[in-house]
Order: sequence, then structure tokens, then C-alpha cells
Amino acid sequence: MTVQRSYDYVIVGGGSAGSVLAGRLSENPSVSVCLVEAGPADADPRIRIPIGLISLMGNQRYDWRYQSEPHDHLGGKRVSVPRGKTLGGSGSINSMVYIRGRASDYDAWARQGCHGWDWRSVLPRFVRQENNARFAHDTLHGDDGPLYVEDLPSPHPMIESLVEAGRDVGIPANDDFNGLSQEGLGLYQTTMHGGRRWSPADAFLRPALKRQNLTVLTNTSADRIVFERRRATGLELSSRGRQSVIGVRGELLISAGAIGSPSILLRSGVGPGGHLQGLGIAAVHELPGVGANLHDHPAVGMHYGGGNQGYALSFATIGENTLAPFRYLFSRKGLLSSNTVEGGGFARTDKSLDEPAVQFHFIPPS
Repeated sequence: MTVQRSYDYVIVGGGSAGSVLAGRLSENPSVSVCLVEAGPADADPRIRIPIGLISLMGNQRYDWRYQSEPHDHLGGKRVSVPRGKTLGGSGSINSMVYIRGRASDYDAWARQGCHGWDWRSVLPRFVRQENNARFAHDTLHGDDGPLYVEDLPSPHPMIESLVEAGRDVGIPANDDFNGLSQEGLGLYQTTMHGGRRWSPADAFLRPALKRQNLTVLTNTSADRIVFERRRATGLELSSRGRQSVIGVRGELLISAGAIGSPSILLRSGVGPGGHLQGLGIAAVHELPGVGANLHDHPAVGMHYGGGNQGYALSFATIGENTLAPFRYLFSRKGLLSSNTVEGGGFARTDKSLDEPAVQFHFIPPS
């Protein structure tokens, strides 16, 4: 296939990392940047309305709907792995909970060889990108970055019951899970702005779309990297049944997520040689770790009856739920402003542990 056009930088994946890369690289007007996203643009109003996530997760238009392999300990069942397929990536379909992770994890990654990922090095980056409505002038938070972080406009009162229950069993309250300690229960802060979702695309990509040196291709899949020897010189694409190739003059940046990125590399001949050979793919660069060692955290759902106190449709809540769209339209509050996972926290399963071992998510009954 003939190369249609070449760019200095080609970015695969328009999620969190891709949005940041496209925004930052295109700041230099002397370079050309192309962002390739397999999903559609993020124009669906359900992406903006927080509770719209319940109709986005599992939606084949906006969710890759990955499935795990069958698990022996789950009776052969597969586990669904939602991943966003639109500009903003998973940040356009998830619950918007803003948690950076704990400092000790970053330090451990640095000790294992991820130089520059220690907490002291990454914290200034978090602070610089954050625009936190509650924690202004805080050394651990930023208040003038592009990523809005806010409290929920109208959290459900049952969250306070969760916090009180935690105190009763020795789990402290925590009003900042991105503070000095993660331990405790409380309300989550979210990536919202004025009661609307504020995705990575809103924060980092949208301001760059007016730049002439940035091209964004949506509904376009990255099929395979084109190599000349071991240098990436192009990218094979598919869009609406048509195949094409774009050239890479400078760098090709693969930011398609923990599942999508290794998939593209493997299809392109980068990975464990024996595995590639078994799939009939010629190895360009043998790299054993590609497609291996993914670690995810299991989640266990526990359901309790909440009477008429939650968000469920019932005779007692029909009036409030009927008025919810109007309340959201005029005040950006109420049911439609909920991210569903409104509160939770972290706890130690054994008091001898130095740090929490489990995380709780609390969803008001629905």
C-alpha cells in the first residue's frame, strides 16, 4: 500500500496517555502530530452526564468489552474487563474516581528498574496537571492545571453511614485519598467540572484540536506497525473497511492501553519468538515480556438491601427520579450527577500490616 501522508509523531490510542501526548507534542508548531483512535469521537451526551456511564460500560460502540480467560477458581467463568474505545479512553466511560495510587508502589517500581517513577519524581507532575477545587494551595495538590478534580455535587447521604460504620470497626475517616495516607473511608473526589465529566480528552486534547499541526483520526484501527529492519517507519490502518498506511518520520508512540498496546506489538512481530511463530507472524524483534505479566486486581461484589434509600425506582422515589433530569439541567446536581461509586476507601486486613491491603467501593442501592 502507498503511504498516504507522513507525520513527525504518530500516536496510537486517544485515551489518557494519548491525549496528553497529543496535547504536549503539538505545542511545538514545527512538528506534525497524528493521533489514531479506534473508537468514535466523544460527542455522545452520555459521556458528559456522570451517571451516563451505566449505559457506556458494556456498550460495544464505546467499550472494547474485553474478557479474561476462564478462571479455574471461578468455575470456568470469564471476567469482563471494560476498556474505553473513544477519545478520552477509559476516562470517558469510567466512574471518574480520582486516585493516584500510593507512594510506596511508585517507589517499588523504581527499585525494580522503572527509573524516574519514584514518588518524589512523579508527584510534581501530578500537582502540575491537577486543578483541585477543594485542596487549593496544598503541596500535594494543584489548583491551576488542566485536569479538574472536584467533590461530587450532591453525594448520597448513605455515604456518611458508611464512614460511621468504618469508625465503629476501627477504620478511620479520610477526606483525601491523595493525601499523606490512603487508609480510611470517605467520599471520593472525581474528575468532574461543574457536575459534568471532565475526561482526559477534555483536559489535554480538546485545547489542542484547533492547532493546524495536529490531525486526529477517529474510527480508525491500528493494524500493524511497518518496519524497515527494526525501525518503525509507518502504520497500517483500517477505517470503515478501507486499509491505508501513514508514514512515521520521527517517533511512533503506542499508548493503546495495557491490553491494546501489546496486541499491536504482537501483530507487528514484536514479542516472544516462539509465540509469534505459532501464530504465523514473522518476528521483527524478539522481546519475551510483550503480552505477559499483566496484573489486575480482583473485585468482589456484595449486595445489600437498602429499602427505599438508594437510587432504585420505587413508589417512594418515583417523584425524585422523575424530577432528576430537570434538577440536573438547571443545577447540575441530583441523581444524574452521581458517578455511582460515590465513596469507599482503603483498610488493612491485619493491623500488623504497614499499609492497607483492600479497597472498598460503595454504591448506593440501585
